Order: sequence, then C-alpha cells, then structure tokens
Amino acid sequence: QAVLDTGLSAEILNQPVTTPFRRPDLLRESSRPVYVITRQQMREQGARTVQEALRYLPGILSDGTAGTQLGALSSQFMRGARTAQVLVLLDGRPLNDLGFFGGFDLSQITTDVVERIEVSPGGGSTLYGSDAVGGVINIVTVEPQPETETVVEAAVGSYGLNEQGIQSRGQGQDLGWVLSYRRLQSNNDFPFTIRRLGKSGRRENSAVEYHNLQAKLTWQLAEDQVLTANALYLNKTFRVPGSIDFPSLDAEQTTNDLLLDLRWLWTQETGSLQARLFLDDLNYRFSAPQSQGSRDLILRDSWGSQLQYAWQAGENLEGVLGADYRSISARNTTFSLARGSTNTNYD
Repeated sequence: QAVLDTGLSAEILNQPVTTPFRRPDLLRESSRPVYVITRQQMREQGARTVQEALRYLPGILSDGTAGTQLGALSSQFMRGARTAQVLVLLDGRPLNDLGFFGGFDLSQITTDVVERIEVSPGGGSTLYGSDAVGGVINIVTVEPQPETETVVEAAVGSYGLNEQGIQSRGQGQDLGWVLSYRRLQSNNDFPFTIRRLGKSGRRENSAVEYHNLQAKLTWQLAEDQVLTANALYLNKTFRVPGSIDFPSLDAEQTTNDLLLDLRWLWTQETGSLQARLFLDDLNYRFSAPQSQGSRDLILRDSWGSQLQYAWQAGENLEGVLGADYRSISARNTTFSLARGSTNTNYD
C-alpha cells in the first residue's frame, strides 16, 4: 500500500474514472482493466482526433479498413469484437447509432474538447447492455475550471496540415462555461509506391476539413445540486480518393452532427442521484456526381434519457439502480443523378 501511494503509481491509480462503475470513482478501485488517455497524453502524442488517440492502446484497432490519414473513417475493433459491439459514450451517454454500421465515427471528434478518454476492453454488458459486448469507450469532455482561461492555438505541418482554435473556460459564482471552436484542414497529399503493381504517384482527392464547436454551461443550483448543458457540433468534409485503378476524383463525404445533453446531479453524503436528457441529429452525405452519378444520404435522429441512483449501502457494499431509454430513427436514401430516380434503402 505504501508503494502504491507514492510517485507515478499513485498518479496513475488515483485518476478519476466513471466507466467501470457508472459513477465517479478512482482507477485503483476498479476490478477490471481500464485504460485512461489524458489530455496531456493526447497533446504529447500529437493526436488531433479521438481516433488517433486510441492508436497506441493494445487490443484496439481504431483505423479499421478505411485508411489511416487524418479524417479517415474510424472503426472500433476491440479484442475481436466488431464496431457494433463496442459501445461509444459521450460523458456517459451512448453515441452508437443503427444507421451507421452500429458504431460512431471517432475521427469526427477533435481532441480539443476532450478531457480524457476511458477505455474498458472486454464485456461490459452488465452495466451497459448488449452494445458493450466488446468493450466501452467513454469520451469525457472538458469542464469549467475555477480560473478563467482563454487559449488560442494555430499550427501548420506536412501534407498541407493547418489548424486554428480558440477555447475559453472559467467559473463564476454559480455559473461555469466552456466555449470552443476548432478548424482543422489537411490535404493528405502524401506520395505512395506499390512495387507489386509497379505504380507510384501522389495521393489525390483525400483532403479533409473540420469545423467543430462546443458550448458547455454549468449552474450550481444549490450546494449539492448541479445542472449541466452541453452542445457539441461536429462538421467534417472528407474527400474520398478511391482505389489506384479506379480513382474517384470527385467523391466527397460530409457529416454534420449536433449532440445535445442536459444533466442534473444531486450529490448526497451516502450517494448521488442523476437525471439526463439527450438529443442527437446526425447527417451523413456521400456524393460522387461524375464518377458514380449518385448521392447518398443517411439521416438519423436519436433521443434518450437516463435516471440513476448510486448509494453506499454499507462499508463494503455499494448499489447502483437506474434505467436507460433511447429511441433511434434512421433513413438511407440514394439519388441517381443519371436516371433522375430516388431509392429508399432502409427506413
């Protein structure tokens, strides 16, 4: 115990986590493995999206099969489980949706709004249901802080990378805030050589551009009650180059997602009560007017609620009682520009 309470071990084990308990606690109290990627680690790794931040964790393949350049579609394969079996959470509430392969594209979320990422590999269905057979990824967004802070950032790099961002957060008497905007762009124009095919050149039509915004407000309603409202807007335009033999120089996919969340937390000496409402509006468009003559739309709407009570029932006994509800609607439509027809693939 004395060894664990000193140095780096104490710093790691005393990190706050919520994923293995569905309530706040310390990593040292978890009986199952949990990886925690901190804000500092993401900066040191140069990770610009949540997808990139997961690359160095064992047993997780976040790049999937859609490429590794900035902005490429993310697929969370964890310990042999496919994307639909890995539950993605945002501040403890679900993001997975039925209209997009049962997962969520983590390349959409830039790390400037992330305080930490908690990854619990292996089955988590006891606490989270069947979506968590492969594991749980919980993205925890930044919180207001006591001292007002405004950070302005800009960077340039190889392959046409350039980004600009501004973030302000602070805490007044009863009101805290986080306001953030990030623009991120890269041409992804890297050279390639495939000796087996005898081909080389420079990657074309694979640029990506982000415009992400966050607004979070916290109200201290009483000494033991806090109301938090969080809004996250994710915009990404990613051009799709196609294969070497069949390039698609006009193909482009665009996502516009709005994630809204309202949470009330009442903390007591022997436990806590939490109620939450959330609403998501997710829009995906793939367009290739010349090479494929078509345009695809995937429109999803989701809303849900959570109610949870956690209490200390005894010295070595804790209880968590709660209920989750979620409703998702999804519609996929293909527009054929050549034939002038419209086809609904699913609804």
